[in-house]
Amino acid sequence: GFIHGLKGKVSNNQGEGKIEKYRKFAMKKKYKGFGPTLLAEALEEECGWGKICPESLRLKMIRWGLWIPKKRNEKVKRKKRERRGKEGMMVQFDGSYHDWLEDGLERCMLLAIDDATSNLKKIKMTKGETLIDMEKYWKEYFEEYGKPQVIYLDCHATYKVNHERDMFDEEMLTRFQRAMGKLGVEIIYSKTPEGKGRVERAFKTLQDRLVKKMRIKNIKTVKDMEKYINEEYIEEHNKKFGKEAKESGDYHLDFTEKDKENYHWYFAKENERTIKRDGTIQYNKKIYQLEKGQKLYKGKKLIVKETTKGEIKIFSGNVELDYYIRKSI
Repeated sequence: GFIHGLKGKVSNNQGEGKIEKYRKFAMKKKYKGFGPTLLAEALEEECGWGKICPESLRLKMIRWGLWIPKKRNEKVKRKKRERRGKEGMMVQFDGSYHDWLEDGLERCMLLAIDDATSNLKKIKMTKGETLIDMEKYWKEYFEEYGKPQVIYLDCHATYKVNHERDMFDEEMLTRFQRAMGKLGVEIIYSKTPEGKGRVERAFKTLQDRLVKKMRIKNIKTVKDMEKYINEEYIEEHNKKFGKEAKESGDYHLDFTEKDKENYHWYFAKENERTIKRDGTIQYNKKIYQLEKGQKLYKGKKLIVKETTKGEIKIFSGNVELDYYIRKSI
């Protein structure tokens, strides 16, 4: 057959000077670790050199020793779970600890993505996956989008009781489980990372793409990071990686006024206490005197609820009781 005269040579449309510029650009410290696709985008945005083919750039980077081709491993074939049909039917949620600002400190990123579209819905940086962090995160999510019908997450201790003895004891539900139950949001647990593959893949992309974009923009603080994510990155990411839902419409449920009013109490710690002969109960090193005229008697069981903010309410069944703190112990 015929062999093209330019085989192994530089294209007539691309001189050595431009290729050398590409190479020098790719070797700059702030572009260290960039893959061909992201580097092509950076070249287009930073230098205004027009459309660059990532595949052509990949071959050049291999030749320059800046990119190692990935080996194709034999993957275990798994049956893919069908996406939910509409936005808001289910969100996948997880947290990821990573050196997001490349300053040597690992921080936790909380992320929810829509199952129907793979769109990033909400990103928040926190100290960890604690109950207080969950309470704040989901309140902000519900206020912005409404309540998803289902939250799909892992078996982290915050979200689920993991001790075998307590696994099926309804009284041992975590406060997160109980709160979501009262809000009418179903929880589905994934037992493996593959089970919530969409959010896992999203984190993999964020750990590569987001980190490098923040490096280019010289973002050094969590405040600036969250500002950039919310004002620019999420929209850009969703345009590039989001999918079209099978059906139109948003299936998020309303975050009602009742939900808003009782939200913090849904996350409250609940403890049982017994009324003493003098009409008091003891809780958290304090003696609570119950007001008279509330049809109470010695030995009656009450429920003390305490929010993450330290607010206290005392209940007899569904009836809230009046009290005052008699003294601290």
